[in-house]
Amino acid sequence: MHAFLLLLALLFAAPAAAQIAEADRAALLDEAFASLSAAPDEGTAKAAESEIWSIWFIGPDEEATARLAAASNAIRVGDTTSARIILEKLIETHPEFAEAWNQLAFAKFLMGDPYGSLSDIDAVLRREPRHFGALAGRAQIEMQLGRRYAAEKTMGRLGAHHPWMARRSAIPADPPPPPPPI
Repeated sequence: MHAFLLLLALLFAAPAAAQIAEADRAALLDEAFASLSAAPDEGTAKAAESEIWSIWFIGPDEEATARLAAASNAIRVGDTTSARIILEKLIETHPEFAEAWNQLAFAKFLMGDPYGSLSDIDAVLRREPRHFGALAGRAQIEMQLGRRYAAEKTMGRLGAHHPWMARRSAIPADPPPPPPPI
């Protein structure tokens, strides 16, 4: 609960204060992932998922956060070319920013570049192995490329971090996600 209150304070503070120290980011993510793994129902899982996305979208500095938001907005309105340019420049200055890589992978996927997307997903997972968005995207691309076995294994990895997302997926997880806590 302490981590959740800290996150709320950071998100609703002035933009300059909306950054998170790396140690705090790690602690907030660990707590949110623990909540996600232990979620007894899908509503609780969605709340933890939203908290994780909020943390991932906070960059290493204020400018990186703003650039990621601009790229995300460009993707939202269908301007994937601008998003890709913004994200590639952001990654040049902040190569460890996992969410920048994830958004670049998403933009490339939308642009019809599955192999470029997979390469960027690999970069995401090297930085944040629990990134369920990247894992879900990877599984979708693997299915599109006819790699069913790989897609099922990727969903198995996803299920270890976000069991509810794996349960909702049309792609079976191998291994299956753990059952919900009683």
